[in-house]
Amino acid sequence: MKFESALRDDWWRIGFDEVKRRNKTDFSSKSLKSIRSRKSTVSLQESKHESIFSLSQTTRGDVMDLSVGQYQGILVFAKTLDCRIPVTRDLLLHLNRLRAIHHDNLNRVVGICVDPTFEAIFTEFCVKQSLSDLIHNERIDLDWSFKFSLVSDLVAGMEFLHNSFLQSHGYLHSSNCVIDGRFVLKVTDFHFPMFRSKPSTLSVNNTDQEPNYKSFLWRAPEHLRVTMPLNGTQKGDVYSTAIILQEITMRTDPYCDHSSTDHQQTDFQIVTRVAKLEDPPFRPNLTANIPKEIVTIIRGCWNEQPEDRMTFRSIRMNLKNSKLTKEGNIMDNLLKRMEKYAQDLEALVAERTGAFFEEKKKAEDLLYQVMPKAIADVLKVGGYIPAEAFECVTVASGLPIRNGNRHAFEIARMAFRFLQEVAHFKIRHRPEMKLHLRIGINSGPCAAGVVGLKMPRYCLFGDTINTASRMESTGEAFRIHISDNTKIILDQFQCFQTELRGQIEVKGKGKHTTYWLLGMDTNGKAA
Repeated sequence: MKFESALRDDWWRIGFDEVKRRNKTDFSSKSLKSIRSRKSTVSLQESKHESIFSLSQTTRGDVMDLSVGQYQGILVFAKTLDCRIPVTRDLLLHLNRLRAIHHDNLNRVVGICVDPTFEAIFTEFCVKQSLSDLIHNERIDLDWSFKFSLVSDLVAGMEFLHNSFLQSHGYLHSSNCVIDGRFVLKVTDFHFPMFRSKPSTLSVNNTDQEPNYKSFLWRAPEHLRVTMPLNGTQKGDVYSTAIILQEITMRTDPYCDHSSTDHQQTDFQIVTRVAKLEDPPFRPNLTANIPKEIVTIIRGCWNEQPEDRMTFRSIRMNLKNSKLTKEGNIMDNLLKRMEKYAQDLEALVAERTGAFFEEKKKAEDLLYQVMPKAIADVLKVGGYIPAEAFECVTVASGLPIRNGNRHAFEIARMAFRFLQEVAHFKIRHRPEMKLHLRIGINSGPCAAGVVGLKMPRYCLFGDTINTASRMESTGEAFRIHISDNTKIILDQFQCFQTELRGQIEVKGKGKHTTYWLLGMDTNGKAA
């Protein structure tokens, strides 16, 4: 009764509307490109000839949106079928036995959609895409510890699969090995061999114009000569593993050295040579930088005679005894890298912190040189320092942007405004007194610039400035004292009233004729 109840359990059934389709914006452009690449690769290698999955042929136009979706909180990958899915007792038995398969290196089947308008198998979606994508991603550094971890994951998954009721995979290649977010390799596409089309064989009538021979590069020689069973053979899987190991260790496509532009061998020509009984057998060339332990395993897996090939248990034991095992798995190595990075970062932070405090001390020393320490300390903490008041202030017009003769007009108008404001100004601590403001004006050339390194200031130089200072110091309160140079310019505007004061002694310049500026016609305008 319990067995029959388990058969009636619809845990595997997924409705089309139950899967939340992911928007394209949920993935980076690189991820979408990788997904499309995997789709085209799987379809190229498996459709029509040896797989139930065809990602390019579907009865619904929105399958591309549904290829990656979310079902009950997990990301799933949808693979459409070339055939109908008959829900029979045999399928239910297979699904229940498949449900019992749990291994870290086998990709789990989530369920099946058998809607009349859409039939697909849903498996867990691995965000790092396929092993083939990882191998060709130049931005990821695949050191030997990383490669060894991938090889170990592949061997562990396949050993478990061979000991399960499935017994073999049949179509093992790098596109059927997916990588999850923790960089753990998982074997996939082994779940339903009964839905596969009858595998094709290599025929002399075939031509190298057919595009599907790339999938034959992973197939064992005996399966190229004779029709392979739907689920393949264990020895055939071992041979396919050898080709995948060549991909991982060399980070290239299978037989890359034979399909280069120098040799001009097509996939069809390569698999034809593999199918022939050449002596020695035709296999990929291995580079000298591959560890000897891995070379031994690869050559032991692609032996011509199936009975001479290694088993996955023997491969695992060879890997276990390898010195590469001492380097640990990928997660251990990643943790070691992160620990070393943290230590380096701490040292860098300490170094930069020391440099910061050294520069801070230099800035403080400079600050103490240009102002009193008490004021500097207040400014360092963002405090407020009342502005200093000076009894004499110099104002210039026409600097640094020249304005012709208008500078005299502007300064004169400003002087009258000052006198108007002074009449109403109250001295805070002596309100009964008036502010005795003297104003002196002179016109002429001068030099201006920022002077000083420790305490730079914008300064004005020249005889014009000295004369203006004498106009102020020899003037009288509440009056505007101007030089003859300024009077000549103001007369051009015909709106100012002046009065001759007479000649005064200017230090270093002798006697100068000066004037009082009495008023300004309010209707007058500057020229």
